[in-house]
Amino acid sequence: MADLSTASDTPDEPNQDSVRPATRLARAQAWWELRGETVWFFLALFVVLAGFVSRLWGLSSESLWNDELATLRFTAQGPIHAISAAAADTGPPLYYIFQSLLNLVVPASEWSMRILSAVFGGLTVWVTYLIGSRMHSRALGTFAAALAVVSGSLLAFAQEARAYSLATLLAALVALSLLWVLDRPSPGRFVLHFAIVIAACYTHLFGLIAAAGIELAVLLSSRMRRRLGWKWAAGAAVAVIAYLPWMLVLYGQASRVAGNAAGGAWYLQRPESLFGGMMEALEEHVPSGDLTGPIWMIFAALLVFGALGAWALSRKTVPGPPQLPFTAPRSAECWDELAQRDCTLVLLGWVGMVFIGGVLVSMYVVPIFSWRMAIVAVPGLYLLAASGLRGLWTPAAYVVAAVLLVSAAWGIPGYYSEQTKERWRPLVGYLEQKGAFREGFVGSAPWMVDNVESYAEIVGYDGSVNGIRIAPWLPEDELLSRIEGATEGKTQRWFVIGHLVEDEEGNSPIDTALEEIGWTEVDAEDFGGGIEVRLYRPSEDATPAPPVEEPQP
Repeated sequence: MADLSTASDTPDEPNQDSVRPATRLARAQAWWELRGETVWFFLALFVVLAGFVSRLWGLSSESLWNDELATLRFTAQGPIHAISAAAADTGPPLYYIFQSLLNLVVPASEWSMRILSAVFGGLTVWVTYLIGSRMHSRALGTFAAALAVVSGSLLAFAQEARAYSLATLLAALVALSLLWVLDRPSPGRFVLHFAIVIAACYTHLFGLIAAAGIELAVLLSSRMRRRLGWKWAAGAAVAVIAYLPWMLVLYGQASRVAGNAAGGAWYLQRPESLFGGMMEALEEHVPSGDLTGPIWMIFAALLVFGALGAWALSRKTVPGPPQLPFTAPRSAECWDELAQRDCTLVLLGWVGMVFIGGVLVSMYVVPIFSWRMAIVAVPGLYLLAASGLRGLWTPAAYVVAAVLLVSAAWGIPGYYSEQTKERWRPLVGYLEQKGAFREGFVGSAPWMVDNVESYAEIVGYDGSVNGIRIAPWLPEDELLSRIEGATEGKTQRWFVIGHLVEDEEGNSPIDTALEEIGWTEVDAEDFGGGIEVRLYRPSEDATPAPPVEEPQP
């Protein structure tokens, strides 16, 4: 009886021969899983490094163009002047403050004006990877980051001295920091998240719109509201109060932009798209070059595809990745409560709000859509598209993947081979060589003279450029009077003529005024982006000017 009792109370000894193969199999599976994650880690590292290299490559190969020279003028006199200049322009001041601080220690040049945007662009690739790896896996994050690397639009703005690259980075950081807060709602993470929200709002109007869309996702998710609680509401209230000082300025800027756009004198829509140069192929099929419809159709199609696929992906069981460096680890508690559908909701709020905001701006503020505004949603759109591919991995998804890759990379060859922007450095050299600085020249808009003066300072010209500012939108009589004053007693005059003051046939009010006083164009040199330097003389002296060698940049 004792033996039976002992036998029943003592567990059976495991069969060592059966345990060893199972243990080996488990260890082998764990090793292969870790190896696979490690491979994706190094692929992600390569993609992020490629993002930084591509943004820094050829950073100073092209002249600063009109908008970048406006940034130079805003930031040349320190942060205080940058704030007032931004208020008089069309955007918030944060980027200009950063650039003005850099200008205090580094002399102005193409490289120094663009280095901040290049760094912000490289960081955007990294943040795109972190969001994707947090949503699903390193594979998804790496694919979305690779799309960001080869995106012609992201690359273009990462090499431009404007606020778009910083606004895109901050929009992505708002989404990532919200996921961090959902992981562990600590006070420090709340402070970090809403500090990024305020920074995005003070960088660009569409940074504000993207941040609002991401925060809207919290309101639409009961699970996120329960997890974040009153701390999130308090942080959102603080962010709104912090933005109040700029709201009145924003209203004045919107009114001014709407008035200028209605006049059509200054606003120019270039035929690019969210994915580089793809839309250029469609330009000839769209009346008057307005690409609003095709851009929005592609944007909406990818948004719907990504939403459906990401929602399908969110219903699949996804294990958390191993804890390795260079990643954004998720806790099991966060993953159980948040789930992937809430990550998808954050992306939909980000991209969808920019979509709605862009449509409203196109309808009521600027008559044609500017892809510069939608650039802040491009990383989120790529993340949605990558999620959609993973969730709807069918033969049709392979086609969508191929279209995404081709369209994203389309803009790169043209971007590196030929720029359509103005070449102000050789233009300044041309005017100096022709003696136009000594004789004086006329700018067909005040900002043209400002640009020449700015670049003359960059290239080290130590004299006065003697530029005469004339506004082509003046009443006809006043414009004619100013043209007569600029040409009185002169045998010739150099004019810098720009695309913004010409009609479809290339004529401007200045051309008309010169014809009325009997002056004729005798020489012209194109400097890209619709900017020409033209020589005018009285009609009786209108003989062709002798050819001269092209000045070196």
